[in-house]
Formats: sequence, structure tokens, C-alpha cells
Amino acid sequence: MAAKNIKTIKILGIDTSCDDTSIALVKIQDTRYKILSNVVSSQVKLHAKYGGVFPSLAKREHQKNLPAVLNEALRFASLSQSKPKKFRFTGFFCSMKISRIVIDI
Repeated sequence: MAAKNIKTIKILGIDTSCDDTSIALVKIQDTRYKILSNVVSSQVKLHAKYGGVFPSLAKREHQKNLPAVLNEALRFASLSQSKPKKFRFTGFFCSMKISRIVIDI
């Protein structure tokens, strides 16, 4: 009987689509999924005084918060800052700048 070829990958997901900066790490082994970490930094209180999301402020806050959120997600998942093989982004503003921040940390 042949042994099963079990593939294991870890995926780093980053969400900067609105007023939250979120990072999740997921481990996929064969057909099983395990959430290793899910960290969210909210900007709700910051934008409340404007009556909604203020885009340029949200962009600056994402850039400021992303390194801390990434470090917390990696720490919670007990992972080092190795390079993930796959990235997932939502949103369209400043995604390239944010991806550069993540890679350079």
C-alpha cells in the first residue's frame, strides 16, 4: 500500500479593505484547515468623529498598524518571520505599499 502524499502549506492573509487592519495565518494539510492566528486592529473609534471612514487616514493607519499586527499574528501562531509562499489581499488602495512593508519586515 502506497503512502499518501500529504501537502502542507501555510497562508498569510492580509485585509486592509476598510477601517480594520487584519492578518490571519492558516495551515492547510491535505484537506484539513487550521487557523493559526487571526489578529485585527480596528480604526472604528478613530473614524467615528468623521461620521465614517476617511480614506487617507485609513491608509496611514494601515501602514502604521500593519507591522504590529503581523508580529502579533506570527507570535500567536508560533512562527518566525519566514517568507510565506502565498499572499491574499483585499481592497485596492495602498496594497502594493503594504505588501512591501510586510516583505521588508
